[in-house]
Amino acid sequence: VHARDFRMQAVPGNLILIGHKKGNPWIELFEPRMNFRYDYVPVGRGFRAVLINAAPRDGEDQQYVVEYEKHGYALLAHLPKPLGDGDALLISGTDMSSIAAAGRFVTSEKNLAGLLALLDIAPEGPIPYFEVLLRTRLLVNTAPSFEVIAHRMSRG
Repeated sequence: VHARDFRMQAVPGNLILIGHKKGNPWIELFEPRMNFRYDYVPVGRGFRAVLINAAPRDGEDQQYVVEYEKHGYALLAHLPKPLGDGDALLISGTDMSSIAAAGRFVTSEKNLAGLLALLDIAPEGPIPYFEVLLRTRLLVNTAPSFEVIAHRMSRG
């Protein structure tokens, strides 16, 4: 469903939201509970997409700015829906290629097994709320590779 036609209250249960808040404003409903947040900031004479790290840990940056044709960033977040009637999986990022890479990440059994291990989650158990930040390598209009660079467990 296109973001302009979507009605959250009409969707009971779980859902998946794709995009960043400029393209899918429904993402903004989740940002108060998120550590990593999308923004569009001035850089030099122009603007760039950036993922802001609200509480950087050792070795993490405060901002992750896309460098087109070099690297971008994607965010996967599993959070409760704002009204508590299910969960949401957010697939977001600094550019469409990185968002597509996050989609590939979350639909790969190998990557999900690695994510569960990283988050110390038993494969047969429930999946807690989390955020995972990926760095993508950008090549033309695709992101052929990605790596996990930060993660957070969340209470929602």
